[in-house]
Amino acid sequence: MLLPQAPVVNHLGFSNFIMTGSHWDYVRLASFFTNDIVSHIVGILPPSIVGGHDFVAWKGTNSGVFSLASTYELLLSDSWNDVDSKWRHILSVPMPQRIQVFFWLPIRERLMTNVEHWRRGLTNDPSCPCCGCYRESVLHIL
Repeated sequence: MLLPQAPVVNHLGFSNFIMTGSHWDYVRLASFFTNDIVSHIVGILPPSIVGGHDFVAWKGTNSGVFSLASTYELLLSDSWNDVDSKWRHILSVPMPQRIQVFFWLPIRERLMTNVEHWRRGLTNDPSCPCCGCYRESVLHIL
């Protein structure tokens, strides 16, 4: 199965994905990234658009410049998948299995939030029905 190709843009920073009012531009993010990546990005507060120069940097090297060798080293290290390490930590704590499953749901983003309903096309509104927050995500629920 072939995945759709994202547009190639050389000079694109986070400020290009922020709407006025310091909210993420979901439509623009979805045009460049998969739904999993978009859900991770919007779970982070957007950076201030007046905070200074925005640039792209690769976390695999100290210089911020991408290299295939640094990617290979990152994939070999255990630190690149923080979700699995969180899950391993939860499993190491002695607790009933039903509580471990309760923790597994938000870590794997398996709770049916309004954002997930919106992503699947089941609703037109990703906001929280209780407080009106513009995005009812897993982090918002917890």
